[in-house]
Amino acid sequence: MSCPLFVDYTRECTKEIEKLPLDTFDYCTTDRYVDCPFYLLINKKISACGNIKSCPVFSWFRVGGFQEFIKITKQYCLSDNFVYCKRYMLKKSGLKVPEDLFPDGSRIK
Repeated sequence: MSCPLFVDYTRECTKEIEKLPLDTFDYCTTDRYVDCPFYLLINKKISACGNIKSCPVFSWFRVGGFQEFIKITKQYCLSDNFVYCKRYMLKKSGLKVPEDLFPDGSRIK
């Protein structure tokens, strides 16, 4: 079984989420789609940060790394824990958010 948002070999979810890691296809065409954070977000089964569409964290994972992407987004972006995201906290307090800052406070190497 494949994701109901995977229609005619295209991902309808890109209308909602513009930046998708390339290896999300591994989820689209299998029963694993029920664990895809984008599927959960679109179907309102999880809470999410309001900054998702503009957050550069999503574009850092564009080529591969979907498992790592799922881990960090489930821990912060796509859960009630988004309020603990270092990026979110800086932005909310009106401070400049460094481009290379991960939600956990670490930096891109």
